Amino acid sequence: MSITDLIAGVFAGATIPGALQILWISNIIYQVTPVMAGSFWVMYSLRSLYDSVPKWIPTLLEVLFGFFCVFVLLSPVCGTVFTLDEYNNYHRGSLIFLLWIYDYTLMFLPSIIAFLRRKKSKDWKPIFLFLIAPAIGCVLQNIFYGLTTTQAGITISALEIYVMLQAHEISDERMRSRLIDQLSRTDQLTGLPNRRACDLLIDQIDPSVSLGVVFFDMNGLKHVNDTLGHASGDQLVINFARLADSIVPTECIFRISGDEFVILLTEITREDFDVTTDKLRNAVVKRGDIAAMGCCYAAAAGDVRSVIHDAEKDMYNDKRRYYLETGHDRRH
Repeated sequence: MSITDLIAGVFAGATIPGALQILWISNIIYQVTPVMAGSFWVMYSLRSLYDSVPKWIPTLLEVLFGFFCVFVLLSPVCGTVFTLDEYNNYHRGSLIFLLWIYDYTLMFLPSIIAFLRRKKSKDWKPIFLFLIAPAIGCVLQNIFYGLTTTQAGITISALEIYVMLQAHEISDERMRSRLIDQLSRTDQLTGLPNRRACDLLIDQIDPSVSLGVVFFDMNGLKHVNDTLGHASGDQLVINFARLADSIVPTECIFRISGDEFVILLTEITREDFDVTTDKLRNAVVKRGDIAAMGCCYAAAAGDVRSVIHDAEKDMYNDKRRYYLETGHDRRH
């Protein structure tokens, strides 16, 4: 639009050959451009504010764009939007107000919708605030004939939108990073923290605090996988995870391998640890010795991995008991 303003400034009042044709073309482009830009702005805004946009909306915008293109193109014949006098000077047409109404509608409508959806869409602010500078520019341009302040207003708002979108993008990137980090620390089958999460916690535990460790190795998981399929085996793992989660906080339970789980309880008294392990053991026994279980308590955590190793050794003692009592071999 600034280029068409420059052309109009150069050729307005000129009587050189071709000046009239150049002015007709430049003014037609000048009047059509806001309609095209406004249509794109409406579609962009609606797609930012809504999850999906009905197909009839872009179709309607295309029809209206075609109508107003014809409306502008009729100017050389009917003077609908603008006219050029015998000196090639521009004058507003008798029906230009219709084009203004449509241009203003395209400009204001997304901002109104954005304000109404401010509680449902995080992108409403840049869309709502976009209208302020162009609206002021349009009002000034239409009141004071000859001013071209609309473009300046659009430029200001475009910069504002760019800054806000960049801020949103940075915020979204941080959220994606947090989500990726969370996923990397979560076992996808059970939803429990995984081995990586366990290793991170181990490195953070204060060696001076008390620590209770419970180590589980599921019994019969391989047999279930081999005879009933991995879907049944996965369900067995999920059931055990839910069992442990019903007794101990989720953030304290870690699935460190296919059939192994570790529970880390920090700053816990010996009495509370014993109560918790009794609940876990009773729950495991009620479900047919679903897992071998080993425990270790340290009044001061010290070397955390050493405490976990002691709990694992205790678990193997329980695993041997399970094999002796059931007659199953170690491949079971």
